[in-house]
Amino acid sequence: MPMTKSIWGQLASRVKSGVFDSVDVIILTSAQVKALRATPIILVPAPGPGMVNQFLDAVFFLDYAGSNAFTGAAPLAIRLGDGAGPIVSEAIAMAGFIDQTGDMRTTARAKIDAIATKAQCEDKALVLHNTSGAEITGNAAGNNTLRIHVFSRSHVAGWS
Repeated sequence: MPMTKSIWGQLASRVKSGVFDSVDVIILTSAQVKALRATPIILVPAPGPGMVNQFLDAVFFLDYAGSNAFTGAAPLAIRLGDGAGPIVSEAIAMAGFIDQTGDMRTTARAKIDAIATKAQCEDKALVLHNTSGAEITGNAAGNNTLRIHVFSRSHVAGWS
């Protein structure tokens, strides 16, 4: 289970007309990073019936522990629901980031026109998924971590 912390109140969290802003901080272990294809990780929990999550952006921090790097740098994406849900982020390149032997930072941004049906988006979590055909590998010591700051907004949909 990843460590997750929602920060409400520290970053101008607000409620306006059924809109809720949040920042979630998630820390993934080496084992979790290497299993993202088979086991997507929840970044932002499902908001509840009648509500939808909107991915705004994210910042990724690789904490390189000094032993060995990840290899097989597969691209990631943020999806609605699970590993088969609609993609709501642009492709998140891992080559040149997660495979480096030093502390690194990269960002992710929202996909333009992230279209989804009500069934695909209502009360769905935002999840991180490895979109390639293979898992990320390497880091045999299992001591690197990936910290993610996810900026999102939950909306009351108002569907009848």
